[in-house]
Amino acid sequence: MALIVFLTSTVFPETSANLQPDSRPADFNLDKVKTWMLAHFPSRFKLSYVLMYALLLCTLELLQGSDPYCVGCIFVFILIAGDAFNRCGGLIYPSGSYIFFFSILAILAGATWKVFLWEPLDGNLLAPQLTFTVYTVGTAAIWVAALVNARIRSRRPLLKAEIPAQYQIRAAMGCLAIGIALDLMGPLLRVLGLQSILAQLNAFYALATMLAVYYRVRQTNGEKSFSGVAFSAWFIGFLIGLLSFSKEGLFTPFAAWGFGALAAGYKTSWKQIGILGTAAVALSMVLVPYSQYGRTHRDEFSNPFEVMALMVTDPQVFTEKNTLLEENEANIYKFYDQPQGLMDRLTMLTLDDPLILRSSMGHYEGWDVLKNYLVNSLPRFILPDKPTLRYGNVYGHEVGVLSPDDQTTSISFSPVAEAFHMAGWLSLVIVLPILLLILFVISDSLVGSLRNGPWALLFILLFSHAAPEGGFGATIYLASYGVAKLVFSIVMATRVAPVIGSMLMGPGKAPLQPRNNMRPSPLRRLGT
Repeated sequence: MALIVFLTSTVFPETSANLQPDSRPADFNLDKVKTWMLAHFPSRFKLSYVLMYALLLCTLELLQGSDPYCVGCIFVFILIAGDAFNRCGGLIYPSGSYIFFFSILAILAGATWKVFLWEPLDGNLLAPQLTFTVYTVGTAAIWVAALVNARIRSRRPLLKAEIPAQYQIRAAMGCLAIGIALDLMGPLLRVLGLQSILAQLNAFYALATMLAVYYRVRQTNGEKSFSGVAFSAWFIGFLIGLLSFSKEGLFTPFAAWGFGALAAGYKTSWKQIGILGTAAVALSMVLVPYSQYGRTHRDEFSNPFEVMALMVTDPQVFTEKNTLLEENEANIYKFYDQPQGLMDRLTMLTLDDPLILRSSMGHYEGWDVLKNYLVNSLPRFILPDKPTLRYGNVYGHEVGVLSPDDQTTSISFSPVAEAFHMAGWLSLVIVLPILLLILFVISDSLVGSLRNGPWALLFILLFSHAAPEGGFGATIYLASYGVAKLVFSIVMATRVAPVIGSMLMGPGKAPLQPRNNMRPSPLRRLGT
């Protein structure tokens, strides 16, 4: 996800001639300096660039024989999403990140990949015209929420939390220690009845990674992101994802590192981006099958290490079994003519399409969905007998991708598809924008933008996963538990973690200062 931000940001190269004079070493030689770029989160996209992308994509889709109506829908979708993104202030605001990740990971990544495969946009979909109409209308609803949010959100963050420079790396270390302590105290917390709520509030590995990387990049003037604390937090978070076969757990540590570096203004080059991109694709080709196979065949192994051993000792058998699993999934619904591995998971159209079709046939889920989501947002100490919602499992059975006896697997759907499935157009154009407006106003008002510090990264990290595939319920969950997680994390990171970090690392010396006065927060390079 962080790589997607890299590639979608138009970053202009800068040579060291643009550096401040006091940042140049004594033996500075301009001829020997390589071109570098300042990686950052874009605050806006020029609408002329958005229009050029839309025209190019749609022209190629028409040449491939795509349905003109579907092509027209995606053209309007791109323009609306681009304007909504700009109105929210871009990726440096939580609301802008929600729109960005929804647009890219729900439809645009898949539609763009279809151009490279030279396949029609509407190919393999059951109800392409209706599905693209739902997406376009849903994006218009999101645009309304973005427009109102930009006018009424607080201009200054309500949570003004700063960590003194000498305690910044210690705060990251303290967050790491808190995360480890909560995991080790799992049995005790289970007895006390606190494990569930603390598990939902525990984002300390990702927070430790982002803070350590963010402050390291700032201290080194964008030249370095690595530190012992950052690596330790990344490794433990990745290991937990590895042992649990969780795709989100496997990729969140990488996203946390990338987002922290981007937010602080990390200096990079196209060569480095190419290497990172290649590594990301290679890792995805290993980790995605591992996660999928482990979750599907969990009962066949006594521990996750047996799955790893199978991958290493007998990769052919592992590949054959996983390929068969992918083919069985593709035989139900598919967006591309042939399985595309990672790209199959970078679009929500594949399963949104049959759910939208089922809804159009009169099989709406009803308003109880909204009521249950709202009730379920209350903590258990207020409502101890509240049911566990599994609408992802219910919808999976409705579209026929789960076996009748599978009552645990949850299938992901986009927010617009689930909103339409609830009560049709009414819930899509009325309820969805209201809930998104509440989420946008709360998140933007609490933490502001990345210009106000690193705290918006917590929402951005949550939205990178929840916006495209969290469904309709994610908006309510994020506005309740998501906010609680953020406030809890900020309080712990600013009040408790520095003390714990100082106890573990010592008081330390005066912090390393940046070598010039360049502000490392996100820059307005696009459209300014």
